[in-house]
Amino acid sequence: MIAMVLKWTTSANRDLVRLHAFLNPLNPRAAVQIVQQLVAAAERA
Repeated sequence: MIAMVLKWTTSANRDLVRLHAFLNPLNPRAAVQIVQQLVAAAERA
């Protein structure tokens, strides 16, 4: 079995940063958790 490596595009990274920036003023803890969960889910796929 060959391991696949996820390569994040600049656009995808930018989207995560923008999502965090949007959520952070409302709920900083949730902003971090959501971005971490999205990254983890993508890496598991």
